[in-house]
Amino acid sequence: MSASLPSGGFANDNSSAWYLPADLLERAAETDLSTDGLLALLAFFRLLGSPEEGSQAVRRDALVEALQAPLFRLDTVRLQSALEEAQAAGFLMLFEDVLLAGTPRGKDLLLQLQAGAITSDQLKVVSHLPAPERPNIFRLYEANIGPLTPMMAEMLKADALEFPAAWIEDAVGEAVERNIRNWRYVRAILKTWKEQGRAEKPKQTEGYLDKYRKLYEDQRRRKKHD
Repeated sequence: MSASLPSGGFANDNSSAWYLPADLLERAAETDLSTDGLLALLAFFRLLGSPEEGSQAVRRDALVEALQAPLFRLDTVRLQSALEEAQAAGFLMLFEDVLLAGTPRGKDLLLQLQAGAITSDQLKVVSHLPAPERPNIFRLYEANIGPLTPMMAEMLKADALEFPAAWIEDAVGEAVERNIRNWRYVRAILKTWKEQGRAEKPKQTEGYLDKYRKLYEDQRRRKKHD
């Protein structure tokens, strides 16, 4: 019987540390928190855990931006409902324009803010989304081309040294857009850009794309003769 693996799953084995309340799942279940409400909490704690250690609060606008980003994609109505639900359950607490966690530490901070002992300007507040991590060449290959073999890994290492990371990401995007999921085609794009230069926005003309195809076909023919 041949082995098989399910499709989907996670893109990599890297871990990311978020500090969540130990009873988050139990409390969310007790209050029948909706999926959107839970997403709002996860987005909040994800922001609270980055980019600086010791962050105490999250700017409401930053959380709204996170929930509207491609990762969560909540529309305005769902977003507002999720935030109101999380606040009504006491999981998030709003003071002025910052949100605090409904934890003992967060409640203590809220009391100090309400008493005027401290101001929100004195808090370490996350005000914007962290810059997205650029996927490395191996993750790009596995996500868009196919399973990684030892021979292909060596080729990718060489290409990562030869071409800028931004070019590689854009070239993979071009190949995927044209449904030519082959690294030799990606490499043909990269070689064309290296030899002839590239504009800020790739030229979307047939003549320009023909150069990719011709170089790709030349590479295929050379491989057959090797």
